Amino acid sequence: MQNRPKQKSSLSRGRKKKNCSSVLTNAMS
Repeated sequence: MQNRPKQKSSLSRGRKKKNCSSVLTNAMS
């Protein structure tokens, strides 16, 4: 839930890194 505000940033940077999976997992949670 703490990553919610950083979700938009994580999505942008997550695309290049493997953080996309973490963001998707957090979004589903």
